[in-house]
Amino acid sequence: MGVELEITSLQLSDLMNSCSITVNDLIPVVAALRFNNYFETLIIDGNVTGDLWSVICSVFKQSLWLKRIVIHNCYLSHKISHDIVASLSSNKGMPLRAIDFSLIDLGSA
Repeated sequence: MGVELEITSLQLSDLMNSCSITVNDLIPVVAALRFNNYFETLIIDGNVTGDLWSVICSVFKQSLWLKRIVIHNCYLSHKISHDIVASLSSNKGMPLRAIDFSLIDLGSA
């Protein structure tokens, strides 16, 4: 009898490091999270471009399934920080239970 693992977290750095996917290749993967009910956690770790942040914010506006968001070891400009907060606050249907902003570089205003 095998052991079944239920993976409900999507960690972007794992895809970039182990699958040789570029940041631009992640855009359609992340965009699919807007309508995906399988992944409950999105982990953003490391370098993310402005285009990917736009898609991530779109997910935050529309997802009805994300319960946990981890943004770790990233640079967030004032604009991106504002966009993240605005996106999260506009989605009243997201069952968000935890947000982790660890080792964030907020840059200068």
